[in-house]
Amino acid sequence: MFADSLNVDFFSAGANTFNVRAQGGAHFNAQTSLFFGAQTRQMLNLWNAPAIDNYGIGVQANTLYFRTGNHFAWFRDGIHNDNMFNPGSGGTEIMRLDTNGNLSILGALSSLSDRAMKADFAAVNSLQVLERVIALPIQSWRYKSDHATRHLGPMAQDFHAAFGVGADDKHIATVDADGVALAAIQGLNQKLERENAKLKAENSAITARLATLEAQVVTHKRTQARLERLEARFEAMFHARAEK
Repeated sequence: MFADSLNVDFFSAGANTFNVRAQGGAHFNAQTSLFFGAQTRQMLNLWNAPAIDNYGIGVQANTLYFRTGNHFAWFRDGIHNDNMFNPGSGGTEIMRLDTNGNLSILGALSSLSDRAMKADFAAVNSLQVLERVIALPIQSWRYKSDHATRHLGPMAQDFHAAFGVGADDKHIATVDADGVALAAIQGLNQKLERENAKLKAENSAITARLATLEAQVVTHKRTQARLERLEARFEAMFHARAEK
């Protein structure tokens, strides 16, 4: 047990423990790694009573975890500040994960999409994807743990059943949602192009029929004019004979 010069009693926490009280901070040999042993457990209790363990770092089966009683934040630079989500003077909040699981980041979230890292490519029927998007139930909803915030979107079960992508039917990966949206846009474009081509063909046929009708009207008018001239000549001849 080691204690600093503070004139306050400092007691051991129990047998086989090493206890340190150093108001100026504790420093360990920086030339070697700090080892916590081979037993999996929560190895660092960062704040609160040791028995609570709600702010710490530990290792469980094949998993390193960070535990927090409420929120988690990642700051760049700055100095300590006790206010929530405050990076301190000169600091910047890079990431925030609140107690409801909502993640906010300062920059853009990028998913690996390098062709060299992919395999088993297969063509996609964009029109079929569009039809499934149209049939996909879209609802407004909220998470059970967050009563204040509403969202809009499909259920993972419906999305997985419709498109068969993703690791399971409990989550929707952004890379899959983006891919489905882009494929549906392509499908919509194909559908519109086909409909436009059909409308253009119908319009051309109507234009041709109209041109034929207009030509027939012109011919009819010319024929009518000739008949009227012949009728006038016959009437003139008839009146001339009648006068004799």
